[in-house]
Amino acid sequence: AGSGWGRGSLGGRGGPSGWVVFLGAGWAGRGGGGAGGQGFHEQSGDEVEVIAVYVGEPATAVQPFADRLGLSFTQLPDGQTTLSSAYGVMGVPAHFFLDSAGVVQETRIGVLSPDQIDQAVAKVTV
Repeated sequence: AGSGWGRGSLGGRGGPSGWVVFLGAGWAGRGGGGAGGQGFHEQSGDEVEVIAVYVGEPATAVQPFADRLGLSFTQLPDGQTTLSSAYGVMGVPAHFFLDSAGVVQETRIGVLSPDQIDQAVAKVTV
């Protein structure tokens, strides 16, 4: 599933609120992406779109990882760092929480607990 909101090539139309998490090499299975992102995706249904962007990673690395873990939310390789540059990502993991209009309402850097993710998402889904 693709996204309809955000900066760069992540869209500009309205749609569900969103959580975009930028991850680097080695973060694929930790810190909000991977299995953690999958759990949140399953819990939130269509209310919040979850997208993991893998900074500096080619599709040949991201797709096998996503398949192996059975991830059903959007996984985007960012081999040329186009998306991460558009978002101004300076460190990973970087989390962007967007409202339904595609406006970034909150940004956080670092590993987030499930409670921290829930709190940030609650701010953009009201």
